Amino acid sequence: MLGLELAGVAVWYPPRPAVLADVNLAVPPGQCVAVLGANGSGKSLLLKLVAGALPPSRGTVRVGPWSASALPGSTVAWVSSDVDGGLVGATVRDHVNFYRPPPARVAAAFARFGLGPIADRAVDTLSPGEKQRVALAGWFAGDAAVWVLDEPTGPLDPEAAAEVREVIRELATDGATILLATHEAAEVALAHRVLVLEAGRVVFDGAPEALAAREPHPWAIPRSAVADTGRALRRHPSGGSAPVTLDPTRLVAWVAHA
Repeated sequence: MLGLELAGVAVWYPPRPAVLADVNLAVPPGQCVAVLGANGSGKSLLLKLVAGALPPSRGTVRVGPWSASALPGSTVAWVSSDVDGGLVGATVRDHVNFYRPPPARVAAAFARFGLGPIADRAVDTLSPGEKQRVALAGWFAGDAAVWVLDEPTGPLDPEAAAEVREVIRELATDGATILLATHEAAEVALAHRVLVLEAGRVVFDGAPEALAAREPHPWAIPRSAVADTGRALRRHPSGGSAPVTLDPTRLVAWVAHA
C-alpha cells in the first residue's frame, strides 16, 4: 500500500499566472479524496501531476518512495472520462495483459470485472461502460496502488456509472489510495475527504460532513453557473451524513466565494 504527498506544488506557463499554486496534500493508503472545483480550477492538472503525466514547475510530488516522474510500471492507475483514450491493445485480453501481470492476477481481474464473455472482443466494439470496466481491470491486473480517477463516470449511463462507483468503494476498502475528480454527488459520498480547488488553490480540505455543515452556503460566486445550482451538499434525509443534491445525479462544480 502506498500513499502520496504533494509539497509546495505550483504549475505555471509564463506569461500567464500560476494554474496551480501552493498545493500541499498528503493522502494515506486506503483514503479516497474527492477533488471538487469549477471547470478550469485545476482538478485535472492536479491529477496529471500525481500520475506523472507532467512535472510541477515548483515543489515535489511523491508516490510512496518515488517521485511521480519515476514511477515504476503500473503503480498509479489513470482513468478518465475519455473511455477510448484509456485502452491499449486490440482486444480486451490484450489490454488486461498490457503490463504482463501474473496469470493469477489477470484471472482475478477478469473475474472481478466480469470480462470473461467479452475477453476476445475488439476494444473498439465495446460500449462506454464496457470500455471503462476494461480500463479499470487493466490497472487492477497491474496491481496499481494509487488510483487517479478524472470524472470516470462522466460518459456512462446510470447503470454503468453505478458499477464503476462500486469498484471505487471496493478499492478504497482494500487499501488503495484514490484521488477522484468529480461533479457527482454519489461519488463524493464515497470519499473520506474532500478537496476543493478554486483558481488553482486549495480552499477547503476536510471531511464531507464539515463541508456540508457550512451555513450559510459559501460556495458560490454571484452570476456564475455555480450560483445557479444552489447548495449541493445537504444532510441525508435518513439522518446520515452522505452528501446529496436536490438533483441526485449531479453535483455542482464548487468554487469558493473570495
